[in-house]
Amino acid sequence: MNLKKWMVYVIIIFGLISISFYISSFIIDNNTIEFIGITLLVTYYHSCIRPLTGSFINLKYHNNINYQLKWFQSHPFEQKIYQLLNVKKWKKLLPTYDKSFFDIKNNTLEQIASSMCQAEIVHELMFLEALLPLFLIIPYGQPIIFIITTFICLIIETICIIVQRYNRPRVIHLINLKNKNIIS
Repeated sequence: MNLKKWMVYVIIIFGLISISFYISSFIIDNNTIEFIGITLLVTYYHSCIRPLTGSFINLKYHNNINYQLKWFQSHPFEQKIYQLLNVKKWKKLLPTYDKSFFDIKNNTLEQIASSMCQAEIVHELMFLEALLPLFLIIPYGQPIIFIITTFICLIIETICIIVQRYNRPRVIHLINLKNKNIIS
């Protein structure tokens, strides 16, 4: 599933609904409406920050990150974790924000590996950004809203990071095979 097409519409519609509920909570002094309004606004934040983070990172790197950097290297323990989590079976179920970055017909293997590194960076940043709403517990109260939405986002980002780190060694292996065949 390609999310990029739908993201703008979802953000606009969801934003209008969120703001409406939040403003209504000031007009109608009702704790339920306030709870819903805050929940929607925090969820809206989590929805908006994703494409914005991806766009900013793409402006800086343009999917041109050195996939051989130490940060992106796979560690032996990771493969054991991926097997334990059975990543191979469920990774196909995840949506992709922009499939064109990973299209083997229009990109080289090196470009795909670089795109995977960029996607990993984006998800790592979004992991950190997901923690920011926790600071709103102090002024707004309602800790359950902030804790649950943050927890859900942390799980989503962790899953996305795992998939990038699971797939990249396979692409790098293909790159090495291709380079070996060219040299031979």
